[in-house]
Amino acid sequence: MKAKKTIQELKPYPVPLFEEEGFLKLDSNENDFGPSAKVMEVLRGVEQSDVQYYPYYGRLLQKLADFHGVGIDNVILTCGADEAISAVFGAFLECGSTVLTVAPSFIMPKIYAKINGLHYREISYGKKWEFPVEEFIQNIDDKVDLVHLTTPNSPTGEVISAGVIQSIVEACETDENVAQKAILIDETYGNYSGISSLGLIKDYDNVFVVRSFSKDFALAGLRLGYVLSDSKNIKHLRKYLSPYNVSTLTVKAGMAALEDVEHFENVRLLVEESKKVLTEGLEKLGAKIYSSTTNFICADFGYKADFIYQKLLLNKIKVKYFNQSQMLENTMRIAVPTMENTLRVLDVIKNRPTIVFDMDGVLIDASKSYRVAVQKTFNHFSGKEVSKEEISAVKKLGGLNNDWDLTEFLLKKQGLEIEKDDIVNVFQSHYAKLADIEEMLVDKSFFEKLSKNYNLAIFTGRLKKEAHYTLEKNEVLKYFYPIITLDDVGLGRQKPDSLGIEMVKEKIITDKIYYLGDTVDDMICASSSCVFGIGVLPPQDKSDELKQLLKSENAMVVLDETIELEAFLEMCASVK
Repeated sequence: MKAKKTIQELKPYPVPLFEEEGFLKLDSNENDFGPSAKVMEVLRGVEQSDVQYYPYYGRLLQKLADFHGVGIDNVILTCGADEAISAVFGAFLECGSTVLTVAPSFIMPKIYAKINGLHYREISYGKKWEFPVEEFIQNIDDKVDLVHLTTPNSPTGEVISAGVIQSIVEACETDENVAQKAILIDETYGNYSGISSLGLIKDYDNVFVVRSFSKDFALAGLRLGYVLSDSKNIKHLRKYLSPYNVSTLTVKAGMAALEDVEHFENVRLLVEESKKVLTEGLEKLGAKIYSSTTNFICADFGYKADFIYQKLLLNKIKVKYFNQSQMLENTMRIAVPTMENTLRVLDVIKNRPTIVFDMDGVLIDASKSYRVAVQKTFNHFSGKEVSKEEISAVKKLGGLNNDWDLTEFLLKKQGLEIEKDDIVNVFQSHYAKLADIEEMLVDKSFFEKLSKNYNLAIFTGRLKKEAHYTLEKNEVLKYFYPIITLDDVGLGRQKPDSLGIEMVKEKIITDKIYYLGDTVDDMICASSSCVFGIGVLPPQDKSDELKQLLKSENAMVVLDETIELEAFLEMCASVK
């Protein structure tokens, strides 16, 4: 079947199908403190009749009405706040209508607008994060049919003031001959801010206020939201919504949550305490934290954002990273967890030493791949053989870290002037056939252990595609950030030039850097960047000559095998 056009053009909102065990989920603003004990008690007491019969909503509707000081006919339940927004759009806007909102904000209204064939007009923030009042009101023209506001806003965290909202409501007023403009106010985080526009529904029949039990009462898994509005609007929504859209279990949990508001008040205090510690800790790492009246923070990590995100993910902590969103570049939204989990987050990304690895001869045995590719390329153009010993001898001269350059050097020694592009093409064709026989010199448990106390990065002369392929094939790619390759530094700045190490420095948070390499160029690079060079003897050359050469270029130590690194670092730590 062919879906309608508005559906075909959409990408579904990505949600994981299976639980990822061991992860701390701070990416969806769920309540890490959990629901009231009364909620859990009610759920444990579920009876057969709660399952076999359709639900009744009266008691919960009355409780919500009393909670907000409105009538029971001013409230309707929905399957989360998402369904509430979708229902208002679907019930009150014709295809082709226009929704006015700000950007950045919650993404689901935009999706629902597209599904319903609506025009979605976004006014961008001019300054982070101050609501663009004047421009917004200027855009409330005859074409606008609904104004959508999220306050506190997600992912930015700020509240739209009551005065601004009043001005918007007044700007939406029309004369008797023009259709009314609806105002939809999403207050999903309203209980955290303690600020609400609910009073407006008593004076204006075009105002809809949306609320949810997910973020404050920790019922995200039960999906409970509701709309508050004029009773006539609620009647229309009842026509639009499924008659039994909220389960009996959800209703019972909602009732229990409202009977234990003290639990939420305690959670709100704990969130504020944890938020303060999280904010101070992240600011010490150089992050800019925007003021938030919610259970999450909006943090800008600048050029270190990728590093922070990868560190968190490696340690099974998920946050919402807006790396591709306008105005939110380098920004993450982090739900404020319990104090214990806040300390866990800060421990994962704290300032710590970094180990930068070269790949060939250090992590990967390249003697049967790159070295053989040099031999075959040399033979292709010269018709002669070159031994691995000769290649090693030339490597020791320095300045020939790149194997294309090394091959060209060997050919020139034979009096052959070959175009570099021709050398590269032949070399790469040979390497492509040899890449899969490469073997790791250490297994992934080595990196698993090291990553607990060190940041791990890579600076290699390999092409990015080749480096990532080899690391991914051996299931160790996730341990390294950043991975600096020849593509990043360019042919004119490869080792012994220190640009690659400087690029690593720009992208991470660290107090010390070690660079492991197997060539003279690696040690010169380390020394030039004022980092600690550690030499490693590659599989094809365990000679004392190479060991002394690496030491002569300021290697603090030369290891026979990369696996010895852990013991060396432990020794260094014990000396301190």
